[in-house]
Amino acid sequence: TASSTSIFQSLGSTYHRVETLLSGETYTVQTQGTLAAVRGTKFGVKFDKKKSQTQVSVTEHIVKVSKVKHGFISGTTTITSDTEEFDVTEGKTAKVQESPSTTSGGVSPGKGGAISLTNTDDDKELKTWIEENKAKDVLLKEQEKQAKLDAEFNEEYRALLAKWGKKIAVGK
Repeated sequence: TASSTSIFQSLGSTYHRVETLLSGETYTVQTQGTLAAVRGTKFGVKFDKKKSQTQVSVTEHIVKVSKVKHGFISGTTTITSDTEEFDVTEGKTAKVQESPSTTSGGVSPGKGGAISLTNTDDDKELKTWIEENKAKDVLLKEQEKQAKLDAEFNEEYRALLAKWGKKIAVGK
């Protein structure tokens, strides 16, 4: 059965490590004015309520970022044909303003729309935060590898104990 994970982030920073999802499964993170939908990736979300700005920084694969017109609505958000949305690729950050820019009516990245796309490396603070999370990814991978080796060892050890236990019982 297809599963769905939907997170509403009311403030602060989160970093998401999403394994590849099966067909029909969804994983979304929503702030007051933004929806980020993924299909197996790594990305960070920073929501600054004072600035009414969300940043979605992609560190692996692609995240679809949409401007949500009316904030969070009881776990269901309607994306309409006029909703501004972009596929944000690895190394890029989408900055989403809750209130669209009044200088231009366009919705193209960098053209005055509510979503602008930048290189993550262009923001020192954001780059540092992303690099810290990437370092944690390396540690998590090492721990997963060690846990797998430990499980394999324990399985082999139990098999040997079972085998030796039978020999001891027979030798009596």
